Amino acid sequence: MKKILYAITITVLLSLLLISCSGGEKKQLNDDAFALYSGGDFAGAIEAFSGAIVKYPDYSDFYANRGMAYFEHGEYEKASEDMDKAIELDDKNPEAYANRGYINLALGYTNSAITDLSRALELKKDFDSDNGLYMTYLNLGTAFNLSGDSVKALKYYDLAIELNTEDPAVFNAKGMIYKNAGDYEQALTYFNLALDLDSFYGYAYGNRASIYYLMGDYDIALADVTTAINIDPNIPQLYIIRGQVFEARGDFSEAVSAYSRGIELWEAYAEAYVYRASAYAALEDYTSAIMDYNIAASLGYNEAYMNLGLLFKQLGQYADALSSYEQYKELVGDTVGLEMEMGIAYMELDRYNEAIESFDMVIASTDDFFDPYLYKALVLEYMQSYDEAIVTLEIILSFDPTNQMALDEIAYIQDLME
Repeated sequence: MKKILYAITITVLLSLLLISCSGGEKKQLNDDAFALYSGGDFAGAIEAFSGAIVKYPDYSDFYANRGMAYFEHGEYEKASEDMDKAIELDDKNPEAYANRGYINLALGYTNSAITDLSRALELKKDFDSDNGLYMTYLNLGTAFNLSGDSVKALKYYDLAIELNTEDPAVFNAKGMIYKNAGDYEQALTYFNLALDLDSFYGYAYGNRASIYYLMGDYDIALADVTTAINIDPNIPQLYIIRGQVFEARGDFSEAVSAYSRGIELWEAYAEAYVYRASAYAALEDYTSAIMDYNIAASLGYNEAYMNLGLLFKQLGQYADALSSYEQYKELVGDTVGLEMEMGIAYMELDRYNEAIESFDMVIASTDDFFDPYLYKALVLEYMQSYDEAIVTLEIILSFDPTNQMALDEIAYIQDLME
C-alpha cells in the first residue's frame, strides 16, 4: 500500500509517504483513495479512506493515510487522532510514527516530532522502501535544525544524502543550517548544489536570495526571489524575502505590497504582519503599523508586543508603550533591554521611583556604564536629588573620564544648584 510521507524547507520541507498494501481488496481501496489524494482531492480521499476503514476498522495503514489527507485538508486535530489510532493498532508501523512526526514538526511541536521520528528509525527495517527512510532522515534533520542542534541536523541530512543524492531538498536544507550559522559562502554552495540538481527549485532560489540580502547584494537578491516567485508564486515566505529587499532599498511601498501578498497566501503568517508593520511605520502610516503588530501578537508572535512598545515610544505614547512592554514581560519574561525601555517609559510618565528601580536592574545585569547611569542621573535630576545625580554621573566618568555628555550634565546640575 502506498504510504504518504512528507519532508519539510524554505524553512521546512515535508515529504509525504502513502502506506502501500499487498494485493487484494485492501490494495484496491487504498489505490482508489490515493488517486484522489494525488489529484489534490483531499476531501474525496478522506471519504474514500473512511469507507475503507468501515470495511477494515482494525487496519492501521488506512488511519495513517487518512491522517495525512486530513492534514492536507487543514483538519489538524483529526489528522493527529488518526495517527494516534494507527499507532495504537500497530505500534511497529514506522510510517505511522514518521507521519505523526511530520505533523508535529509542521505544527511546531519539535520535541514531539523528534521523539516520533526517532521511533520510526528504530523500526527502519520495517519501512516499505528506502524512500520512507530517506524522508525520515530528512525530517529528523530539520527537526534538530529547528531545535538548534545543527550537529545532529547535519548528521541526519548526510544519512539522507547516502540514500539519495538526487533530491535538491536535502542540499537546500543543509544550506539553511549554514545560513543560520552565518556561514554564507557555505550556504550558497549548498543552495547552488540544489539548483544544479533542479534549476526550477523555487525554494533554493528563495533561500539563496535571502543570503544575498544578508550580504547586502540587493539586486542579485531581488533577481533570485523574483525567479523563485515565477517558478512557484504560492510560497508565502518568498514575498517576505522580497519585501525585506525592497525595505533595504528604501522602497517601503513595494515592501508593503510584497508582505501583503504573503499574507494573502497565509493569513496566519504572524511574522509577515510584523514585517509589514515595520514598512508601514517607515511610511508614517502608524495606524496600519499598530494594527499589524496587534494581529501578529494575537497570532502568538510575542515579539510583536516589544515592537509595538517601541513604536508607541517613537510616537511619544509612553503609557501605551509601557502597557505593551508589560504584556511582553508577562509572556516572555524580563530582559535587560526590556527593563531599559520600561525605565525610559516610567521616566517619561513621571513615575520616577519605578524608573530608578528599572535602571538599577539594568545596571546590576550589564557592563553598560553609560545609558542606564545617564538615564538614572536624569531621573534623579528631575527629582531634584542633585547630589545623587552627580555621584551617578561620576561613575560614568570613572570608566570614561572624557565623556562629554556626563561632563556637560554635571555642569548643568551644578548651575541648577547655585
